[in-house]
Amino acid sequence: MTLEERMNELVKRLNLPLTVSHVPNLDGGRHAEIKGNVILIYDAEEETAWTSLLHEVVEYRLKTVTSTYRRLVNKLIEFVEAEVYAQKELTIERIIRDFETWRTQRKT
Repeated sequence: MTLEERMNELVKRLNLPLTVSHVPNLDGGRHAEIKGNVILIYDAEEETAWTSLLHEVVEYRLKTVTSTYRRLVNKLIEFVEAEVYAQKELTIERIIRDFETWRTQRKT
């Protein structure tokens, strides 16, 4: 049984909706990554490849936790954008009123 087959067997036993593809890449800077529903393992050495697989499985499991932070940050960004827009519009209105007052004052 190949390393890739054994890794896929483990992922299946863990009930993860993922597959593993072992594609050794000695030139790349990454050990592994998840793309879509595939864990790509780039390590050529078996022991390092298993460590990388474990890392990616843990990262996948933590995805639900980290997605909470991402949703929170996105909501915060939406709130700040709305506040900034409202303040900008208010400031524009004040500047226009200031200009109209200035123009009226000049005529007298």
